[in-house]
Amino acid sequence: MKRYFALSVLGLATLGASCASTTGPTTVTTDDNSAEDIYFEEDSIAVEAADVYGKDLEIVTRYPDSIRSYYSSNEYETDVTYQTTASTEDVRTYYNDAMAAAGWENSEEATDYMEYLKGDEDNPEIFTVYFTSYDDQGIVEYELVYEPALTDEQLQALEEEDFEF
Repeated sequence: MKRYFALSVLGLATLGASCASTTGPTTVTTDDNSAEDIYFEEDSIAVEAADVYGKDLEIVTRYPDSIRSYYSSNEYETDVTYQTTASTEDVRTYYNDAMAAAGWENSEEATDYMEYLKGDEDNPEIFTVYFTSYDDQGIVEYELVYEPALTDEQLQALEEEDFEF
């Protein structure tokens, strides 16, 4: 549990610095006689036609016919996002089968993500798949996040930085 807090802070800082919203305001009139408009964010994404810069994870292959839409990597994690026209359930089944076959343990599963662990219980490798469906566009975007087990030097450095565990 010690590294979860430290890495979540690091991950949020990295994510926050590199993500941009692709949503835009949409106007909806509630009543023909009403002068008031309601604004809400319409969920949509820029659909990629070809892979963006980056590389695929080595621990698992991407879902067939997926297009890489985002890549980020540092010493603590690698984050690769893909877009596909397949259903969320098909992608979920693909990764569940692939990770189980490779010896990973499904530690947590929810509607919008799955998490797998492998190795030392106190310092495991972590693999997470996040899902976002853009039904109006017929796109499922899935994000693969791989966090290798920390080295002794990395654990020591985090402790020396006074992270609260």
